[in-house]
Amino acid sequence: MKKKSHTNVHFDYGGYYSEGNEWIYKNSLYAISFKTACLEKITYSVLLDKITTKVGQNGVPGNLRLSYNLSKARRETYIVDDEDVYIFLTECDEEGRIPVLHVELLSDNNQRVEVLVPERRSSVGVNYVELVNVNEGMEVVAVERSMDNHLDEDVDGMFDFDDIPAIPNRVKGTPKNIEWEDGTGIELYQEFCSKEALWELVNKAAKQLVYGVLTIKSDPLRLMLRCKQYSQGCKWYLRVARTKQSDYWSVRVHRKIHTCSRSVESTSNSVQRGTPRLIAAVLHADFPGNLQTPNPKSIMSIVTGRLGVHCSYSTALRGKMQHVSEVRGGPEKSYKMLFSYLYMLEKKLKTVYPEVPDLVFISDRHQSIKKAVMTVYPNAHHVHCIWHLSQNLRLRAKTDKDGAAKKFLECAHAYTESEFNREYGIFRSRWSNAADYLDRAVGREQWSRYHFQGDKYNIDTSNAAESMNAVFKKARKYHLLPMIDAMVEKFSEWFNNHRQDSGNASSTSQVVPFVENILHARCLVAAKLKVVELNSYRQEYNVIDGMSVSFLVDLKMKTCSCKTFDIDKYPCVHAIAAARFLARKEGRNADVSIYGLCSVFYLIDTWALAYYRTLFVVPHESEWNIPESVKELEAEPPDYTPKKGRNQDKRFPSVGEKRRKSNKAVPGINLERWLQPEDPEAS
Repeated sequence: MKKKSHTNVHFDYGGYYSEGNEWIYKNSLYAISFKTACLEKITYSVLLDKITTKVGQNGVPGNLRLSYNLSKARRETYIVDDEDVYIFLTECDEEGRIPVLHVELLSDNNQRVEVLVPERRSSVGVNYVELVNVNEGMEVVAVERSMDNHLDEDVDGMFDFDDIPAIPNRVKGTPKNIEWEDGTGIELYQEFCSKEALWELVNKAAKQLVYGVLTIKSDPLRLMLRCKQYSQGCKWYLRVARTKQSDYWSVRVHRKIHTCSRSVESTSNSVQRGTPRLIAAVLHADFPGNLQTPNPKSIMSIVTGRLGVHCSYSTALRGKMQHVSEVRGGPEKSYKMLFSYLYMLEKKLKTVYPEVPDLVFISDRHQSIKKAVMTVYPNAHHVHCIWHLSQNLRLRAKTDKDGAAKKFLECAHAYTESEFNREYGIFRSRWSNAADYLDRAVGREQWSRYHFQGDKYNIDTSNAAESMNAVFKKARKYHLLPMIDAMVEKFSEWFNNHRQDSGNASSTSQVVPFVENILHARCLVAAKLKVVELNSYRQEYNVIDGMSVSFLVDLKMKTCSCKTFDIDKYPCVHAIAAARFLARKEGRNADVSIYGLCSVFYLIDTWALAYYRTLFVVPHESEWNIPESVKELEAEPPDYTPKKGRNQDKRFPSVGEKRRKSNKAVPGINLERWLQPEDPEAS
């Protein structure tokens, strides 16, 4: 006997089971053959493909249910997986034959579908030409010799099909489906921080490459996914388990090859809609680390173009908010790391801003700022911003609020005691409530130029204090530590810009451009003033202005009775007139220069040195070296009750601060009348 190299299966299609578990058949049997004797290679999906191809029912909706009966005394046995197929192929009756396979057609709700089986000719007794014409294009056909030919039998009593001549080449086999990867990029034993992060990656890839994913199992310890077309033979499968003593999830099994058809998924009844997490994943890829994203309507178009799925306006809005929340981080982590972060920030800060004498901080009257300055720089001066105070006084003034704010600024800028008393007397006579508030709650030394004891100067090399709210409009939406990181990064950027500006200054300039422009304008006025020398040795002069007011100038001590020279630290118009008189008197032997009368802090070289250090951002927490006493400190986030509705996007205006009027259209105005021709009779 020849060694068997094939496996034959006969099945009945179109029948059903009666109430007595008896199979009712309506048609003759079908036969299929597998060109292998290895039963392990005959899987459930391969068997289904053979059956559907044989009966020509590839496009019929529904599912095939397979079963068999060994005898009438036993109930039917159903086949649902590869193991059942192997058991079926090894089952034999008393005569050693494989039982007939019963095939039922079910609908999506597991209801039996009535099958109308057309009359078909048996392939027994036909020649090959007729066989090819009838079954052309089928992958497997039941072929037998004519009745005159004798078929050998093997030891099992089955026919040996090895003697059957090969089917002519005109019979084309069904091409195999193209194999393609899932596009997730997941590797075996790869770890994810959460199950949601894995789902986000798989869901995004599924929408991009058009395939469906079913959840087999999802619990706190594992996640099992497979392709929606697994019944059609697609072997894609993913299993992820949570690692022990950790919150990470590890990939244990990943069969990344698909053999299913995208055409089936594209025309399925399930509607492909985006989720907020999927929307957030798209925004993470297109706008990494950016809080400013398009409006929800634009996001709907972006998601459709990227993934080919549709989402509603509310889903796009929720995805946008989820993206913002994930970018700025959670408040709990920020407060937990607050003390360690501030420890590292203080170390970095003092390398750039060391505690030097006469260091001055200017801010609003917020008590937290005052306390922080006293903690980090205990010997520094701290004064209040006069612009913020002027806006607060608008609330205290009952009449002419703009006039009160303007007059207060004039009082604050007064250089001499007589000038301050004159302007402040006028201010008190008109706005007594505001003056009482300044004397009681603020104190003159905190805002008056004349009363302040330190060197407040009069200019800033970088005047960004009043634009902070606009500069950090986006960063203010972050949680605590990400917001501070954004501010430090912006300061580092400004430092670098000012460093470049100082390096690009003209080689002929000796002082900063701002002071150079002021001195240039004052020289024109100083040339017309009368100067009387009082003491040539001490370089003391009496300068008389156009109003016949005398001012005492001491060039060696760099002072003037107008106090402008004393406070601003660069020559006033009277000092320039005295220096000009001295230079013309001594001629070439004069040892005097207007630039030499300026403070060293206004020189170009000092300007460059102010920004020569690098302002480093706080390093990653993995590089921190924190003392144990600081690690033990933890801050709790403040109690907060979420409010209904949308979160407030704009800040509350300060006390007395005026909001700019919006450009919204005023109702009741007909703009079309401006386009109509004038009526001469109406005029």
